[in-house]
Amino acid sequence: IEQIICADVVSVKQPSEIVVREGTRLNEVMGILPKQAVITLSNGDEFESEVEWSEESEPEYNMNSGTFSFNGDFYGLPQYIKNSGEYRILQTVRIETPEKTAIESCETLSDIVCEVSNKTPYLSDIVEDRFPKMIMIYLEDGTTYNADVKWECKDAQEDSYASEGEYNYSAQYINLPSYIENVNDINATVKLIIEKKPGVRVQEDEI
Repeated sequence: IEQIICADVVSVKQPSEIVVREGTRLNEVMGILPKQAVITLSNGDEFESEVEWSEESEPEYNMNSGTFSFNGDFYGLPQYIKNSGEYRILQTVRIETPEKTAIESCETLSDIVCEVSNKTPYLSDIVEDRFPKMIMIYLEDGTTYNADVKWECKDAQEDSYASEGEYNYSAQYINLPSYIENVNDINATVKLIIEKKPGVRVQEDEI
């Protein structure tokens, strides 16, 4: 029977700095952090370990500017590998602001059709449930950005009831990175069509 000798982690190969553009969200950063790390063991061997990252960073991450440090822990190590020194992997992420560019176009949205019953909802409730929270915009530098938006109606107040008819909405960008300009006033639009749900006829034997 082959005897397995325990080995301890003595060093970690730390990854190079990652540079992302301004406006990169935390979940996007987490998606590009390395999935594995190379650790050196006390017996001289190297081992590639899976890494589990914490979303907490130092300082706290924001999408605008700065350099942030994320810590990751090794997991799934074989029983013979110990980490008595509690080594971790450290990843720095730096936000860089690109040169200014303008919105060239944005995604086209289909009409949203909603049937309402006698219990008529507010337009704002339909917008919250059915309208996209982000819109893809296409920039003149050839890149894209998934922009946060809020919706404004040209035909009714936000707290109006959803009566039958058509309502035209325009997307207004919020939290847009500083390097993205909307000099041509390009905004996504969508038409909300409210239809009355046909009534259900009650059969005599159901009364």
